[in-house]
Amino acid sequence: MCIQRINRKQNGKVYTSIILARSYRENGKQKRETIAVLTKWPKHLVAALEAGLKNKQLTDFKDFQYTQGKSYGGIYVMNETCKRLGACPRIKTYCEKDKFGQFST
Repeated sequence: MCIQRINRKQNGKVYTSIILARSYRENGKQKRETIAVLTKWPKHLVAALEAGLKNKQLTDFKDFQYTQGKSYGGIYVMNETCKRLGACPRIKTYCEKDKFGQFST
């Protein structure tokens, strides 16, 4: 896929069409299929799509802010271990009872 700019002259004016196209071969002949017309798109969106198609970096990763999420791996390992050992029902009943032998709600 690529973005193509097509210039046409009509009555002394130059008109530019911007299309998203796919090139392919059929029976040894090269053909082009128009996927979308991008002429009315804002220029910054066309530039971003073009950069994405060329595998260029669209933004700097330094612009992103991130934090460490909660760890899930240890809980998953313990859960799988309990399932394989058949200990899940016993642990579940132990965890659901409070110190007076009553089930928590």
